[in-house]
Amino acid sequence: MQEYWGWLIVALVLHVIFAMAFALSTFSVPRQMPQQLTVKAELIDETKTKSAQEARARQQRKIEQQREREQRQKAAQQRRVKADAEQKIKADNARKAEAKARDLAEAKAAATAQLDAERKAKAESDRKAKAESDRKAKAESDRKAKAESDRKAKLEAERKARADAEQKIADAAAARRESELAASMAAEEQLIAARTSGELAEYIALIKQRVERNWVKPSGSASAIECEVYVSQIPGGEVVVVKTGRCNADPAVIRSVEAAVYKSSPLPVPSNPRLFERNLRFMFKPQD
Repeated sequence: MQEYWGWLIVALVLHVIFAMAFALSTFSVPRQMPQQLTVKAELIDETKTKSAQEARARQQRKIEQQREREQRQKAAQQRRVKADAEQKIKADNARKAEAKARDLAEAKAAATAQLDAERKAKAESDRKAKAESDRKAKAESDRKAKAESDRKAKLEAERKARADAEQKIADAAAARRESELAASMAAEEQLIAARTSGELAEYIALIKQRVERNWVKPSGSASAIECEVYVSQIPGGEVVVVKTGRCNADPAVIRSVEAAVYKSSPLPVPSNPRLFERNLRFMFKPQD
């Protein structure tokens, strides 16, 4: 805003100077009075006429010279006014630039100081944060180390307890296997003894007798029938499956033999339970 006021003042000064110069030029030029033409009835002297013309010419040159001097003075005055105005503007601009540079320097110094203070504050904050982080990290590391030590100790105790339990189980299983093996061997010996004693033969004979009693011989069948019979039964003697193997009879006889086995269900049970067999095989040879 101050810069605009300076330019406005300069413009007003220039207008005033131009007005004064114009006024001076107006007053300095003598006005020529209109010459009265006198007509005389006498002869004009050529010499006087020539002198008058020269005088007028000299007067005109003086006027033009005076006008040129005034114009030069006016132009010089305008240049001085313009130079003064430009000088003033330059001085104002220099003062403004200096003030601006000073303000910038002060602002820069303040910003630098503020930045240094913030940098120091941040460095201190970072140092405290790092110290706190290191403390927490150490505490967490100690906690994890203790937890890992406790975990390993617990695992070791569990492993030892499991090993002891497994050893006890293994010992018990070994004892049980030995006992079962001994019982199995004893049962096998008893079964062998029972089979060799004739009890098994008696058991099979009872089954054959019941089947033969329930057999209905088809009419027209040949004599001397001999069929291999396979029987599957469940405990209690109930027949589940009946099949025939080698047989010298026709299909009608084979079907009659299988029907006789099913009719004999439940089959006789052995006096010695160890002689029970789920799958039996006997020869069907009825007597004529």
